[in-house]
Amino acid sequence: CHSCPLDQYSSHSGACECLSCGAGSEVNSGQDGCQLCDPGEFSADNGSCQLCQGNEFSTHSGATQCDSCDCGTQPNFAFTFCRECTRSFFSSGNGVCQLCPRNQYSSHDGACECNTCGPGSEANNARNGCQLCDPGEFNPISGGFCQNCPTNEFSSHSGATSCDT
Repeated sequence: CHSCPLDQYSSHSGACECLSCGAGSEVNSGQDGCQLCDPGEFSADNGSCQLCQGNEFSTHSGATQCDSCDCGTQPNFAFTFCRECTRSFFSSGNGVCQLCPRNQYSSHDGACECNTCGPGSEANNARNGCQLCDPGEFNPISGGFCQNCPTNEFSSHSGATSCDT
C-alpha cells in the first residue's frame, strides 16, 4: 500500500485503495474523508474547492458552481453574496461597482448605469445628482459640462443653456 495523492483519501488506516471526493467537496486536511466547500467556494468535479471569481458568489456549503451577480451589484469580499453598488456608483453586470464618469450620476443604490444631466446643468462632484450651472455659466447640451460665458456675454440666472450679449 502507499500514501494517497493530495486530492484523494483513504477511509481507514491500512486501506490500499484511495478515494476521491464528489463535486462540492474536497479532501480534508487529515486525508481521511471529505469536507464540503465553504460558502464563497465551489468544486465542479472531483478535486479541490476554489474561490468564486469575478462577479460570482456562492451562498451555501457544498456548492458545485458559483452564481453571477446581477447588474447594480458586486460580490462581497468573501464571495458569499452580492451587495448593491452605492449611490454615485454603477455596475453593468461585470461584478465591479465603478464610480460614474465625471459628467454622469447615479442617485440611488443598485444602479446598472449612470444618468446624464440635462441642458443648463451638470453632475455634482459627488456624482449622485445634478446641479444647475451658476450665473455666468451655461451648458447647451445633455451630458455636457457648465462652462463660463464667452467674453462680453453673460447669464444672470442659474441653469442657463446659453449666454446673452
